[in-house]
Amino acid sequence: MALILTLLYTVVLELPRWNPPPGMEDGYFTGALSYDTPTYYANAREIFDGDGWFLYANPYDLSEDPHAIYFHTFTLIKGYTWRVLGIGIENQEWIWRCLLGFVFLLLLDGVCGIVLNLPKGSQFRVFAHVLVCTGGGVVALWTVAQAWWTWATLPVEQAATTSFMDIWMILSTQLEDGAQFGKWLMSPARVFLFTNELFYHCLFASFVIAHLTTRHLLASAMFALSWMSHPFTAAELTAIVFPALAVEIYCRPEDRRTLLKYLSGLIAITVLGLAYYQLYLPSFETHREVVSNFSLPVSVAISTTAVYNLWFIYGLVLIGAVAWLVSGPGRQSLKANSIVRFLLIQSAVVAVLIQHDKIPFVSVPLQPLHFGRGYLWLSLALLSLLGIQALYDKYLTEISVYKTWGVLVGIILILALDTMHFYAAHPRIGPRRFEGVPWISRDTWAVFEKLSDLEPGIVFTIEESPMSGVGYLIPTWTHHRTYLAHGCNTPFLMDRLVGYGQQLEQASTFPDQFDAVVMNKLFVPHWESLYTGSLRYYENDEWIVLTKYADVIDSP
Repeated sequence: MALILTLLYTVVLELPRWNPPPGMEDGYFTGALSYDTPTYYANAREIFDGDGWFLYANPYDLSEDPHAIYFHTFTLIKGYTWRVLGIGIENQEWIWRCLLGFVFLLLLDGVCGIVLNLPKGSQFRVFAHVLVCTGGGVVALWTVAQAWWTWATLPVEQAATTSFMDIWMILSTQLEDGAQFGKWLMSPARVFLFTNELFYHCLFASFVIAHLTTRHLLASAMFALSWMSHPFTAAELTAIVFPALAVEIYCRPEDRRTLLKYLSGLIAITVLGLAYYQLYLPSFETHREVVSNFSLPVSVAISTTAVYNLWFIYGLVLIGAVAWLVSGPGRQSLKANSIVRFLLIQSAVVAVLIQHDKIPFVSVPLQPLHFGRGYLWLSLALLSLLGIQALYDKYLTEISVYKTWGVLVGIILILALDTMHFYAAHPRIGPRRFEGVPWISRDTWAVFEKLSDLEPGIVFTIEESPMSGVGYLIPTWTHHRTYLAHGCNTPFLMDRLVGYGQQLEQASTFPDQFDAVVMNKLFVPHWESLYTGSLRYYENDEWIVLTKYADVIDSP
């Protein structure tokens, strides 16, 4: 089942590869299905463009000699795959999606087997696995109801020119964006959008399996790898496992010595992780500036949602989890079963983290929904499945196999509507997607190739949106840095935004701090009046590249 689901999710996500948006039929497929994907590979490129074998500098740091201070396990793997094996982004993404996705779903099957105490391949375990992986909330049903009501109440003349599908797509996109479900991967199937997230989730699921089966050495190794890979995942895992172990030390006095030894090892790993993230990295000003970006009002605004919106994704499994926990068998299980206690603690901790911006004494929230990413869904779904398993054993084991599967498949289809809805409404993947990337034009790719012939330097781009356009992509596909790039990872972001406007106002002589200027002709129709003292390096129908170095000019 893990293989079938992996292929299904991967094929759906790869549809844009074979279906370019209008005007991009002869374009270049980048493989970047999310805004953050180019950043991961810009970091990977830095490992080799810099001096370190495994450390890298921030690719958006404009310092003369940026410090190589960052380490990331998966970035290192991607970097060596790119440089040594020659596998580019457009192919790495689908390869990692298949490999890590398959491993992740296998691990989730293992988690289901441990929680439900069922052998591999049993009917209910297969059902539970598919439900945990693919399920969702009531977002799809709610948007269909809204769209139908809106369409049904339109004036006759407007209804004649407006289809139900048009209204549904608009409302779907608004709800996905407004409630932040699409951006923050609220269930496992959505995690396939990010190969980095698949890596983090493999570490998380591996830790959970090792922890619940008391393989403490393996759990400690996965815990350490989490700290070496992603601070959000590591911090979240720490916030879950420490109180969980404290509860177990109290509830299981016979295992107290072993658990204390295990906890001591995790504390030592955490101290080392905190020393790196809270002492070493903050000693660099550019890093402090990057961290501050994650707490900017706009950064928090795009990573939080009202409490009532959480009902749309978590409502059904929340009801199921609470119903199970307050039932007689659920209360008994909570007292006797450490696995149930762990899931309850995970649910409570993640629920607080994804809403910590609402806590009065938290003065500097840090992208609350960044702590979601399917972890709350997983624990609530597993607790709900314990209740469904009790009903299954009581009512469904006595009827025919076909009727049983009919009921189970019906439940899966209802809960899977949200996943289908998410991909259908996604701006980069869905049938009516409106964001160009993962496709870029051939003219844009030609600019990358020409810039790669220049010595490494700083590039200034004049375009509609440099933080999501060519200015953002240049550090990934060339060895240059750009004045404006990724929104959160750009040091001194607010100062650069002000400086960007000043540069546009003074665009007459070539600025000394830049090695090249890339201008979009369509966005700047009067480009010929800009930077008149500079030299034209390269030009095509869409772009013009200027530089101050006369020795590289190969066109009049």
